[in-house]
Amino acid sequence: MNIVQLRLISMALAAVITISIVYLAFTQKFSAITDIFSDLDAIKVEVEEKKPPPPPPPPPKDRPPPPPPPPVVQRETPPTPTAAPVPTELPVAPAPPPVSVITNPTWLERPNARDFARYYPERALERERTGRVVLDCVVAADGRIGCGVASEDPTGWGFGEAAVRISRSFRMSPRMENGAPTEGGRVRVPINFRLE
Repeated sequence: MNIVQLRLISMALAAVITISIVYLAFTQKFSAITDIFSDLDAIKVEVEEKKPPPPPPPPPKDRPPPPPPPPVVQRETPPTPTAAPVPTELPVAPAPPPVSVITNPTWLERPNARDFARYYPERALERERTGRVVLDCVVAADGRIGCGVASEDPTGWGFGEAAVRISRSFRMSPRMENGAPTEGGRVRVPINFRLE
């Protein structure tokens, strides 16, 4: 069914209801219905009163009374932890044994003129600059030395780096203890860069 058909049906029903009401009004058939409302005795409303529910039965007398609540037990507060005593003086670690400084080394190998020519800084060689470096070295058990630059003059020309490379050609007689070579001991090695 479409909407037009539904509208037509609803309009037809409305017309039938309207015609019926008009017909009843003219024929005075409403009087029977209106008389019911005019007679007050015809309308009776009966209200049924509800009785309240009976009270609950009393508890039996043979039941024992409820037990009393358990007593409150006060817990002891735990003892406050005390800090461990801090020693006022800290133990001092023993000082390391003094490093022996070798003042008069016995050299087994030394760099030659070719080593100096090979490691001479290129820029300093082009500008005909000379330099002096002092190396601070530690002697190994096999007599080789591991060095770092203690001083360099002039700086910025690469003489310190060249001196460290040349130091790989040094070898000295190691320190002996109980007939065996031991490592340790420091030695200062001056290296001069000169033009020949």
